[in-house]
Amino acid sequence: MRSVIYVFIVGIFFVLEGCAPRVPFTGEIRNKYNLSEAELKQLQFYNSHDITLSQVSEEAKTKQTQDGELKITTGKSYDEVLIKAGTRGVVEKVIDQNRIAVSFEPGSYIIFGDPDHKNYNYTLLAADWRNNRGVLNYGGKEYYANRGAANIYLKFKLSKLNKVQRKSRVVKGRKL
Repeated sequence: MRSVIYVFIVGIFFVLEGCAPRVPFTGEIRNKYNLSEAELKQLQFYNSHDITLSQVSEEAKTKQTQDGELKITTGKSYDEVLIKAGTRGVVEKVIDQNRIAVSFEPGSYIIFGDPDHKNYNYTLLAADWRNNRGVLNYGGKEYYANRGAANIYLKFKLSKLNKVQRKSRVVKGRKL
């Protein structure tokens, strides 16, 4: 019976160990653990909130005459990319000490960083901000991020292990 309880407790430990909490990735953590580019590329990152990237392009007007009519065609093309909260991402490249490019799909990445160098959360960075919407390059195209995207930050799993070794023995004593 004791062995069953022991196996159960060990099993619970391993399940909980695999479920390390996701914490915000900050400049403080990066500096405290002196994370190299290779180490950053080995970490699994997650976005804190949904990221919606949208692009609207107007198609050229076309005109044609057909059956005695002049037909003018105009249109718009909408392209939207949704990266749901908690989507896995990997570091594509390290730009500098405060910025990293995180890829959520092959061929595209978003830049996150600590812009004020104050050891805060690594948040979504954009080339420009218009009406509280970030303008950024994603996959070689210019997109607008959703409103409030400046508050989206990176998370990662952090587990701390304290290793303690303990030796104990029972002394039987000595006889004359």
